[in-house]
Amino acid sequence: MGNSYYGASGWRAIKAFFANTGNFTGRSSRKEYWWWQLVALLVLVVVGGGLVLAMFGSLAALKSGNTGDMHGGQVVALITFLLLGFIAFAATLVPGLALGMRRFRDAGVPGWLSVLMNLLIILSRFTPAAVGDQGMVVINWATLALILIEAVICCLPSRRGVLLTTRGINIKWFQQGQMLFELLMLVGVVFVILAGHLQFLLVIVALQMCGTSLSVMTNRALRERASKLWAWADAQGLDAAALQQRTGLYTVEQWEDSRPAHLKFVPARSVVDQLVGDVSARAAG
Repeated sequence: MGNSYYGASGWRAIKAFFANTGNFTGRSSRKEYWWWQLVALLVLVVVGGGLVLAMFGSLAALKSGNTGDMHGGQVVALITFLLLGFIAFAATLVPGLALGMRRFRDAGVPGWLSVLMNLLIILSRFTPAAVGDQGMVVINWATLALILIEAVICCLPSRRGVLLTTRGINIKWFQQGQMLFELLMLVGVVFVILAGHLQFLLVIVALQMCGTSLSVMTNRALRERASKLWAWADAQGLDAAALQQRTGLYTVEQWEDSRPAHLKFVPARSVVDQLVGDVSARAAG
């Protein structure tokens, strides 16, 4: 899919953020990433500031630390800013995850790591009170560490031409991982029901939805990668043996198993990009 907005800045970077909703396959530059982070920070300040003022009612009450009784106008303002915050979160969740994944990949780091880190950060904010004060301290420090690590990675320069890994993906292993995840979710539901902690069902449902979404996107991405590879190979008149000789990677059987018609193995993205060439990256360069 690529990213036609690669290297965008200013308002064009904001347009790129929403135009690339669901684009987990391309790359994004540092400028494109940090321009959006600046806008996100401004939105956070406005919504967060509005919530605080709605709770206290005035700057004077905020300075004294006294909320007092909330009158009708404050309640309306509080609900309004809470609704705005929820809308902003819902509208930017998927494009934000996609942007982080593209920026990680552009920096030479596996893109799926960004999605995992961001989901952990989000889930840490819904931690049940049962973990206790000490547990919350550990979770908060771990969350801060994840945020700092993500910020450092997103500051790294582009590394489009580097072969990061030659590992491929065995579809059978991927399917077994899906089955294991479903089994863990089922065990979690049974445990929650037996323990009587039904409030945790919402967390399990959220995990199930995230897992299903990631599974669907991953399956689609793997098939698209295999289709991209063999569309190029067929156009070049290359068979599985020729691909093995050209790259010196994998076996002829693995290359043959990467055909979309009977997909059993998918070469690493870096290997496919090295063979086919990343059109969007070349155009940006």
